[in-house]
Amino acid sequence: MSFLKLFLAFIAGAIATIALGVAVLLVASYVMRNGDPALQFKPPVFPSADADFSWTLLDLAGQQVPFESFRGKTIFLTVWKPSCVVCKHEMPLVQNLYDKVAGDNIVFATVAVDNEPDKIIDLAQEEGYTLPMYTYEGDRPSMYETGNVPSTFIISPAGKLVMRFKGPAAWNDDSCVQYLRGLAVGGETPDVEQAQS
Repeated sequence: MSFLKLFLAFIAGAIATIALGVAVLLVASYVMRNGDPALQFKPPVFPSADADFSWTLLDLAGQQVPFESFRGKTIFLTVWKPSCVVCKHEMPLVQNLYDKVAGDNIVFATVAVDNEPDKIIDLAQEEGYTLPMYTYEGDRPSMYETGNVPSTFIISPAGKLVMRFKGPAAWNDDSCVQYLRGLAVGGETPDVEQAQS
């Protein structure tokens, strides 16, 4: 085989690889914008546990915010990392959910695992985020550890951990809005543990 044929075969392979990568990114982007079928509320698969309120968050000005101060409200807690590409794709959906339900006895805590508030502030300003963002001091309670970012936890006003979700999801979906509002008014809701593969 001549050098020219080898070179053309190499170029064709490179183009095919790039096209496949672009296709995967487009599909992932579509799913994140238009909803993820993995976000479904199913019957209970684990009994609700008492949420751990023992840790302390830090707002982006460095002020302590005891997690205990959220007790009695529905809490939407997302653990994320500013350098995580998937987290960055999910955050606009969390912001959209916040815009829809904040103030309905629902509090948001987007907690970055990196204790670098300057990076978070820069990202929030660039993207126009207004939802509450925190870091934390000390250790994060083990019930909020999944080995995965992003991970989301929902806590009921009764102080029960009622949802644990590993991976990204379309949190601004109407089913999630209804679920959170149902919790906030004391409605009956299932306990859910989900993991996105």
